[in-house]
Amino acid sequence: MHLLTITATPSSFILTTSSLTICETSPRWLAYRYSRLMATKSLLAKKDSMPRSERERTAIYATRCRSRGF
Repeated sequence: MHLLTITATPSSFILTTSSLTICETSPRWLAYRYSRLMATKSLLAKKDSMPRSERERTAIYATRCRSRGF
């Protein structure tokens, strides 16, 4: 029964849960996740109209944040 539940669960949910467990729910981590969510939403909204350099800058910024250890 428990194995079936895990199999049915999307892998993204499992990853999110494990990430939350690792980082716990520190305010900085929550703020980071929230800002990433907002950035993703705004990116999706204006993806077609966005210049290429702007897209690249966003990708670079996201990578820099990730490597900083959030």
